[in-house]
Amino acid sequence: MRRLGIDFGTTHTVAAVEDVDGAVRPLLFDASPLLLSAVYAESGGVLLTGRDAERSALHDPGRYEPNPKLRIDDGRILLGGAEIDVEDVIAAPLRRVHAEAGRHLGTPPTDVVLTCPASWAAQRREVLFRAAERAGLGRVHLVPEPVAAASFHAGLAERSTSSVREGSRLVVFDLGGGTFDVSVVRRAVTGWDVVATGGLGDVGGIDLDAAIVEHLGRTVGAREPRRWRRLLSPTDDPGRRALRAFNDDVRGAKEQLSRAPSAVIRVPGFDVEAYVSREEFEAVALPWLNRTVDLVADVLGGAGMRRNGPDALVLVGGSSRIPLVATLLHRRFGVAPVLVDQPELVVALGSLRVPVPTALIEAPSDAWPVEGTPITPGPPPPAPQPRQQRPRRPPRPRHLQPEPRQSPPRQPVAARWGRTAAATAVLLLVVALLAWYSNRDARQGGNVTGKQQVDVGKSVWYGGFELRFGRATYDPGAGNALTVKTTVRNLGREDRGPGAVPVSVSFGGRSYDGRFSPDDQEVVAGSAVDFELRFTPLDPVPNLKGATLTLGDNDVLKAKVRLDGGELVALEPKPLFRGGAQSVRSLYFTNVACTTYGFDPVLGRQVRDGNVAIGCSFDAEYKGESFDRPITGDVFRLVLPDGNLRAPVNVAGASVPKDGAERNLGVVFVVPAPLAAGRYALRLNAINRFNEDEHVNADIPFTVQAG
Repeated sequence: MRRLGIDFGTTHTVAAVEDVDGAVRPLLFDASPLLLSAVYAESGGVLLTGRDAERSALHDPGRYEPNPKLRIDDGRILLGGAEIDVEDVIAAPLRRVHAEAGRHLGTPPTDVVLTCPASWAAQRREVLFRAAERAGLGRVHLVPEPVAAASFHAGLAERSTSSVREGSRLVVFDLGGGTFDVSVVRRAVTGWDVVATGGLGDVGGIDLDAAIVEHLGRTVGAREPRRWRRLLSPTDDPGRRALRAFNDDVRGAKEQLSRAPSAVIRVPGFDVEAYVSREEFEAVALPWLNRTVDLVADVLGGAGMRRNGPDALVLVGGSSRIPLVATLLHRRFGVAPVLVDQPELVVALGSLRVPVPTALIEAPSDAWPVEGTPITPGPPPPAPQPRQQRPRRPPRPRHLQPEPRQSPPRQPVAARWGRTAAATAVLLLVVALLAWYSNRDARQGGNVTGKQQVDVGKSVWYGGFELRFGRATYDPGAGNALTVKTTVRNLGREDRGPGAVPVSVSFGGRSYDGRFSPDDQEVVAGSAVDFELRFTPLDPVPNLKGATLTLGDNDVLKAKVRLDGGELVALEPKPLFRGGAQSVRSLYFTNVACTTYGFDPVLGRQVRDGNVAIGCSFDAEYKGESFDRPITGDVFRLVLPDGNLRAPVNVAGASVPKDGAERNLGVVFVVPAPLAAGRYALRLNAINRFNEDEHVNADIPFTVQAG
């Protein structure tokens, strides 16, 4: 069997081949293992790929798409005035890879493995399948990228006389050219299971390149701003060639800074060779890389590994070789990352180590939070405008920082002594007032040096739990301990404990993390268990009533409760409607009910700040005459008041048997908060997989009132 593995990436596509003797090696394109994923549409309809596409783009940029993978949801792409199916654009580099593999092997490969992000839903996977079919790849199997990376790592471990035992958990940190993905995978008997995953669509190597360019703009470009703008926005072929040479030099300098302490970048039009040190590069890259490390922490928490680190942390993608990446990860999680010489090849090589699947390994339903892609109904949209640059988040430029204050002229000694005496008097008054307030706090909230107790009596909802806080006790005589009696009700569908819920207490401008005791206690779905929430603040708590409990960290939607009964962010689920029913093509939905949540009601993952989840539960019955009917994300859309559609981010579905029924299924959508008032609908789709034009829709409408 001659096999081909393809890692279709945002900026580059990488492939590996397996010869008849079982040897696996990377496939080369013009003596390089990296093929640009870019596509250029010639006037005759021919689609060029790789460096040929990049060179042609210098003459007509409107025919060029540098990152087809980022356009997978667009349906059709406008290139040179003509709309082209996104499947055809993606098929172009895949066809090039397949042809190159045939030349290398002497015959077309008999089996093709194609990788994709673990978080991709069925709609994106189907686009990739159709693109592979149009590329003539023949029989194709899809494998999640982190599974391929983990399989490669396991092969390295076996060759080093060690092994990856069953149950081991690996974190795959994939920082590529255009995007970042992180996944937790677990070693199973038959291979690897994806436990949790997440990603950032606006963090990658091209963003770090742009950060260097912005840094040069604040130094070199600031001397002649007009010339700098001409360099970055060329209008003719010579200017575009100069910009391409500049971008290539920036990218080369970034790669050199991974091996050397400094690099030189030639700036066209300025007759300048800019010196960039590794320290300068790390300063501009740090905000981007910190976001990736924060997401790793979130995904670990979602996998129930907030306290226990992974068995290994595998770095994948060309940008992961930046030394600061490994430093930040090691510092944050205490695990030395594993990095091979060519991390961009890991997924492609590992894809051929995965046992040949018979179907795609499903993306984990806890790939959260991932917003559904808005879909506009009706005819194809008008010609799209040029794509906007991604929003940048560099450190604030120095020229925008406040100017340093100028020292006033020195005053006579007598005047200075007079002001000193006045300041001393004011200071004594402030000290007296603070002492009075401190005594008042002691009288109202208990003695600072003694035991304090407050009956909170408040509930909040977070991460699929309802948490009701009872008596809070602060005892400085017992190791400065602060405890809160907490009843935790599991609103989700699976048994789990609150250990993954980040919780902190704050007072006096300081914040301290807490933990639930017992920390290994699981709560059966639908039931409640009593816990003790424990904190060990380093500073004395002057007034327990003034403390605030916060659930959540980073950019998720947080819940808060002030112990004195003041500030409360409860995030309580609110029903929208109950009892809906509808049918579509022999599939009957009954007992449909929709509710707003601050979390995914299927998995219990908290949504990001600025969003709200709409979860709909239902029963399904199939009265058709064919095989079992699967309930997947393709069946549902949420119709918004403005007529746009929202795809689901999660589905607790099943395969409904012929003349059978499944109960208590669910689908989850994420929309911006606050929820807009107006008429909504849960749309049901019955799609003929053999003819996508033959489909019917049925709506279950409901109305959201203002406020």
